[in-house]
Amino acid sequence: MKKVIFVLDLVFLSFCAFLLFFALLQFFLEKNIALCLALTLTLAFAVILARFTFLKNQTKQTKLDNDNQAKSTLVNLKFLSNVKIKQLFKKAFNDKGLNAISKNKYIYIVDKKLLVLVKFNYQELTMQDIVSLYNSLTGDINGAIITDKISAEIASFISSLDKKITCFDYDFAYELLKATDNLPAIRVSLTEKKPRAKLSALLQKKHAKRFFFFGAYFLFFSFFVTLKIYYIVCGSIFLIFAMCLRLFGKPPKEIPSKI
Repeated sequence: MKKVIFVLDLVFLSFCAFLLFFALLQFFLEKNIALCLALTLTLAFAVILARFTFLKNQTKQTKLDNDNQAKSTLVNLKFLSNVKIKQLFKKAFNDKGLNAISKNKYIYIVDKKLLVLVKFNYQELTMQDIVSLYNSLTGDINGAIITDKISAEIASFISSLDKKITCFDYDFAYELLKATDNLPAIRVSLTEKKPRAKLSALLQKKHAKRFFFFGAYFLFFSFFVTLKIYYIVCGSIFLIFAMCLRLFGKPPKEIPSKI
């Protein structure tokens, strides 16, 4: 289905480009020469557009896949026990070349003299978590917290302590697990309903055809009127806007995706 839409978009945009090129060129050149040159420019435009769209879709799909995997990983981390989460991150640190060992409910990275608290569950980080970590820091050992959410109050409290406690967010955790091939097994799958896009109806992709007909109307009558430049400019604006809508406009409905 996506390939069909891609081909239809390419044909639509190429036809718009041809009308635009021909309308502008026939104003300065003979019609036969303008037609040949317009066809050549349209072919070049179609090739460039196809390449651009392919790379754009490929990049977008890669980012979408990575985002979905990141969301799925976070959900599945929250369903693991604290012990399993600690074992998972300890293995990730060791696989990265660090000497990580278990120390009570924490991970101690010997090389860095760093005591790490990893917390991923549906209970947010609390003051007591910080106090417990702080009391476990001895000598020149520093602390670190890896979690997905820290409130402003907790962050302010951490920054006021006389011992250094560094906070790492979920992006760090995900990249660490992914780089060391320690992403948790996907056991839980949630369906997320994306909100309907609140865009003006004017900017929806489906309305490109209206502007195309307006543009084609003005360009067609530019062959028969004396004020050619006015009709060509108006028609060109409508066609360009139709092409932009078709290329960058949003569909009217959002489809729920699985994470």
